[in-house]
This record gives sequence, structure tokens and C-alpha cells, in this order.
Amino acid sequence: DIFITEANKALWQKQGLTFLVDSIRPSLEMLKSGALSDTLATEKDVPDILKLVQSLAEYEKEPEAVKNTEQDLLQDGFGEKRLYYCFMLQGEETCGMALFYLGPDFVYLEDLYVEDSARGNGGGTLLMSAMAMLASFMDYPRVVWQVLVRMAQGCGLVFRLTQLF
Repeated sequence: DIFITEANKALWQKQGLTFLVDSIRPSLEMLKSGALSDTLATEKDVPDILKLVQSLAEYEKEPEAVKNTEQDLLQDGFGEKRLYYCFMLQGEETCGMALFYLGPDFVYLEDLYVEDSARGNGGGTLLMSAMAMLASFMDYPRVVWQVLVRMAQGCGLVFRLTQLF
């Protein structure tokens, strides 16, 4: 089980996200919890991305807020002008994601979500660590993430992560 396979390296390089993959692998391996791993989303992940976005909206008690369709996500994430990227958290099946945008000098984390069945196993930490490492290796000074105050568990994750970085 290697987080960043040769196929993933090639995909990231094709998408212009070249960075020192071999330097990231040991840190990600340390953070690996059980059978969880993360990969960069591909077109085949679009149905899972939409499902996770909808699950996050339900968790936030705003299920009607999701207006995207699979077609929207496919176009915006894998079309000619790519607007977003997404790390997918994999267990036996997809169980979480970190959907993000690349700004001129920052990474903007739009959605971070880990399904109930995978919480408490380090999945959120794995996704956030991958985000921080991505920003670092792209020479971006920050990852921007806005957390709703009522999302206490997410805020707890942020406070725990400040101890790591």
C-alpha cells in the first residue's frame, strides 16, 4: 500500500501539480491509519465526490444547499479549465474527501468531510496533512479553510493539527 503510486505521480505531473513526491511519502506513511489512504480524484470519482458533498451538507443541516450535479463536477474538476482538485480518502471504499482550489499563492480548502464510519481513525488528519504538504511543496505560504463555529469536531481537528505543523 503506497499512497503516492507511479500512476498518481504521473497524474499530478500532468495536472501541473509537480512537487517532491518522494519527500511527502514518508510523512504520509507515518500518518496512515489502518487501511486508510488518500489519492487525487479522477473522473471516475465524481459520483463519490457528489455523494460526499451531499453528506457534508446533511451533516451541516443544509441538504438543500447542494446545487451541483455530476456533470457540473465533471466539467469544473476535469474539464479544459480545471477549477478544483480533490483528495479522496479510501478505506474499503471511498469514505472522505478534501476538495480544494489553488489560488495564486495559497490552497483554499472548500470541503473537508470524513464519513461517520471512518471518523476517529486519523482520516481527517491524513487529508489535512496532505493539504499542508501540498501547499508547502508548491511554495504556497498557507492553506485557507473556514470552519463553521457549530462544527466543533472540525475545529478540534484544527487545534490538534496546530501541534503537528
